[in-house]
Amino acid sequence: MERLKDRWVIHMKDARLSGVSVDLADFIKRSAKQGRVRYVPEYEALSIQSQEELLAVSLSVDIKDWLRKKEKRTARVCRILMQKF
Repeated sequence: MERLKDRWVIHMKDARLSGVSVDLADFIKRSAKQGRVRYVPEYEALSIQSQEELLAVSLSVDIKDWLRKKEKRTARVCRILMQKF
């Protein structure tokens, strides 16, 4: 990930993201510079296949901050669930 002025560029190779909203998936599909992005609504999963090239996505700082906050909430829920087991 790198910051270019007021934008963040994420370089990603072959990934599957779960818990992705339809709106965010559509945004990532539209913003992708390289690679293939496929959204599976039944699982709220985003599949990124880039073979030998990287997928590059430009995100505004606001979206990047939102993603960071969501990641922290998800990590907290995972810790709570792990403590129960």
